[in-house]
Amino acid sequence: MAASLLKQIAWPADKDRPYLKIVYENIKISNDRPSRDTIIKLFIQCAQSIKVRILFDALDECNDDDLGKVYQLIETFCEANIGVYVTTRPHIVDLLRKQKRFAGATYMENITADGMDISNFLEWRIQEHRELIETDFIEDIVRTIGNAEGMYRHLNLQDLTFRFLLASLQLQHVLRAKGDDSMRKALNERPSTPDKAFENILRRIEEQEHHSATTAIRTLTWCYYSRRPLKMDELCQALVVEDGHHSLESNGKSATSVIDSCLSFVAHDQSTGGVRFIHPSVQRWFNREPQNQKLLAPDYLAKTCLTYLNFNVFDVPIDFLRGLRRKDLMYQYIGPYLFYGYAAQFWGDHTRETELEPAVQRSSFAFLEAENRRTLMLKTASMLEDIYCTWVQTVLHVAASNGLAALCLKLVYGDVKYPLPLWL
Repeated sequence: MAASLLKQIAWPADKDRPYLKIVYENIKISNDRPSRDTIIKLFIQCAQSIKVRILFDALDECNDDDLGKVYQLIETFCEANIGVYVTTRPHIVDLLRKQKRFAGATYMENITADGMDISNFLEWRIQEHRELIETDFIEDIVRTIGNAEGMYRHLNLQDLTFRFLLASLQLQHVLRAKGDDSMRKALNERPSTPDKAFENILRRIEEQEHHSATTAIRTLTWCYYSRRPLKMDELCQALVVEDGHHSLESNGKSATSVIDSCLSFVAHDQSTGGVRFIHPSVQRWFNREPQNQKLLAPDYLAKTCLTYLNFNVFDVPIDFLRGLRRKDLMYQYIGPYLFYGYAAQFWGDHTRETELEPAVQRSSFAFLEAENRRTLMLKTASMLEDIYCTWVQTVLHVAASNGLAALCLKLVYGDVKYPLPLWL
C-alpha cells in the first residue's frame, strides 16, 4: 500500500516533479526492494513538496490484521500533517471515534445511493451477461431488484449490509438460471437477504461434481484462514498439493476454474492478483454455524504449507559466502514455485494452531529435519519480512521461535520416533 502511494505521486516521470530526485537518491536500482518504513519515509518526504491528500476507500473491507496496519499508516500521515480521508460504513466511524489517536477525526458526509444508482448498476451487469436478454425482461429485473433506499439498509441492529451487495447477489441468482422461464422463476424466488443468498451459493457448490466442489471448498478455506490474501498464482499451486507429495504434480489449477467453482463467493482482483471473498460479510457469515463446518479444518493449511516446503527441489545448499540478494534467491532457488513465499512466511502460524494433530506433527518433523530446506525457508522468510535472522538455526530454535510448544516438548524429551539431533 505504501509503495502504491509513493508510485502515485512519483509517476509519470515526464512531469516537472523535483521531488523525484529524492526517490532516485534513496533507492538504488541494484539493491533489494526497500523496507516498508523506508518507503513510508520517502513518501512523506515527497508529499511535503506538494499538496497531497490521501483517500482510503472502503476501510470496512479490510480484515483485522490489515486494519491495524492501515490505522498505523493513517496515524503516521496525520503526524506528518498530510490530510487523510476515509470512506467506510457507519459502524467503523464509531470505532474510529473511540480511539484516542483519531479523536480529532471529523465526520463529513453520508454517501448514499438512490434508485437510479442501483438501476444503472443492474443494467451494466446485465449487459455483461453472456446471453442476450430481452429488453422487457431487463426492465422487469431492474424494476424488481432495484428498489433501493440508500447504499445500505438495516436488516437488524447488528447487521448492516450493503444494498449493492444484495442487489448483486439477487441478480446473480437470476442470471445463473437457464432459459427465459427459469430466469423469470428465479426472479420471483430471489433471496431476500444476503445470508439466504450465501446459503444458496454454498448449497450449489456442494452439488457440483467432485473436483469442482473440492476446489471450491479448498479455496473458501484459504480465503477464510489465510494470514494475508493469496495471489491467484499462489492459490492455484496450493490447491493441487496433497499429503505425501514430494514435488508439484501439476502447474496448478487455472484461475478460471477456481473462480467458476466458487460460484460468486470469491473475486480475483486483476490489478493486484489477490483472491478475496466478494465482501467482508462473507467472512462474517462463515464465522457462524453450520456453514463454518463446511470449510476444511485449519490443519489443512498447515499440512499444505509443510508439504510444499518439504518438496525435494528445495533440498539444495545455499551459498552464503557470496552476496545473496532477494531477486537472486527467488530466481535461483525458488523459481516457478509461486506458493513458496507464503508457505515460508506463515507455515509457523498455521502449524501453531494445529500442532497437536499427529499428521501436522509428522509433517513438521519431516520438514524441520531437512537442514537445506529449513535454511532456505529461514532466508526466504527473513527477506520477505525485511528482518534479520541467523540462517543456521537448530530444529529446536526454529520450533521455539514459531511458538510450537508441543513440538519443542517432543524434541526436548526425545519423543520423536526417528533420529533428529537438536544440533542439525
